[in-house]
Amino acid sequence: MKKKKISKFIRVGISVLYKFFILELIIYNFFYKKNLDVISNRKKELFDKDLVFLFEHFNSLKKQHNYANFFHENLEKLRNNKLDILEIGTAKGDGLASLYFYFPHSNFIGIDNNPYRIRYKSKRIRSIYVDISSKKILQNLTNHLNQKFDLIIDDCSHRLIDQILCFSENFKNLKKDGIYVVEDLNFPEIHQMYNPTNEDVNLKTILKKINLREEIFTKFMNKDEIDYIQDNIDSITFYKSKNKENYLIHDLCDYSEIAFIKKK
Repeated sequence: MKKKKISKFIRVGISVLYKFFILELIIYNFFYKKNLDVISNRKKELFDKDLVFLFEHFNSLKKQHNYANFFHENLEKLRNNKLDILEIGTAKGDGLASLYFYFPHSNFIGIDNNPYRIRYKSKRIRSIYVDISSKKILQNLTNHLNQKFDLIIDDCSHRLIDQILCFSENFKNLKKDGIYVVEDLNFPEIHQMYNPTNEDVNLKTILKKINLREEIFTKFMNKDEIDYIQDNIDSITFYKSKNKENYLIHDLCDYSEIAFIKKK
């Protein structure tokens, strides 16, 4: 029995060593990930491009969702500021790479649950690998980061519960006048996989009730969290866009929704 435990311990140790040292530190960092700092030295003209071009250039899904003009409308005046930006749900990092060139003086933290998807690295980008599917994990992440942000972009699982929990925890991590962006706000209304428990109140409903100054009832946020959000939101702007290139979400929906929430 003792030999089996030792054998299992060795196997797990070898697996961890392979995944996080050989794959991540050596193969992925040196051979797979593209260094944006190096690319920027060769292609300085990318810093002058708009987000329509950058999302296309890096093949970001934000292109298919047709979000570029909404980002530009809300963020263009901040473009040359030195911002602290958090993106939750980086996937391959195509959106993060686009924003790297759009905000040339800013620093980024990218959150994702898969350390082997992101294709880019930079001295201005810090990648953290975590599954944010519970309130406790989100609270631990807040404590770990111990930082306030000028811009937070939620582009993670798009599940109803995750959108609500992520917003309720991270809105307080915005600086004064900061902006919180929720991409794919309508996904819980499109397919059951994003709302498997058939909840009636999604984040879009909550945000619309805040705009209308109506009472909010949700089991995923307590009264203190709701009061803080209501007291500290300056404005909420909703957008709906027709997807590009006949892109259908789960072969069902040809439009996407996004919200920009500004903090007081």
